[in-house]
Amino acid sequence: QNVSILMPQPFSDEHDDYLGHYLRSGKARIIGSDREVLALHKSGMTMPVRLAIGHAQLPGEDLFVAFVTDISQRLRMEKALKDNEAKYRSLISNIPGAAYRCQADIDFAMIFISEAVEQITGFPAQDFILPNPKRHFSDLFHPED
Repeated sequence: QNVSILMPQPFSDEHDDYLGHYLRSGKARIIGSDREVLALHKSGMTMPVRLAIGHAQLPGEDLFVAFVTDISQRLRMEKALKDNEAKYRSLISNIPGAAYRCQADIDFAMIFISEAVEQITGFPAQDFILPNPKRHFSDLFHPED
């Protein structure tokens, strides 16, 4: 069977033209690389997949090999991660004052510090963050404290 049965419209109708164009011109659009596309499940529903296609020239024959990987679960996990990150960022940005996580060292080296620190100190959060902080939070303490 033709691999185009795995492709939704309009790609399934154009599949043979893609191959013909490649064989005539040698210009690949997807052959030799990979991309994320929609594939047609036997149920008729579309599903996200990673598609990689290779081409092998044998005497008197051109072979095309396709590797198709279902990426539905990965995409669901990425979406859940983005959603959780958005909730976290919303929570942190609505806390009055600055939230931070630091190392237990003399400089209080910052692993994380919220953007609100700029309103308090006048310095952007990025100035305090490891691995190369421009300043340390301990620099802001009064010497007698």
